[in-house]
Amino acid sequence: MDRKDRTAEEAAEQRGKGIVKQVKGSVKEAWGDLTDNPKTEIEGKVERVAGRVQEGFGNAIDPNRRK
Repeated sequence: MDRKDRTAEEAAEQRGKGIVKQVKGSVKEAWGDLTDNPKTEIEGKVERVAGRVQEGFGNAIDPNRRK
């Protein structure tokens, strides 16, 4: 496996993990809202944003998305 293939696989993995983290954060945020728990709601927002950053990192390192 050459470097380009490994990087593409790593990029896909980072994007996937980021999307999962966004979903988990959205669920946690909704749960905090439903249970009127502001701490859980904020934790969900933070996790969702962290997922967006991780997904963006995956996009940034993907050699197939570069110009």
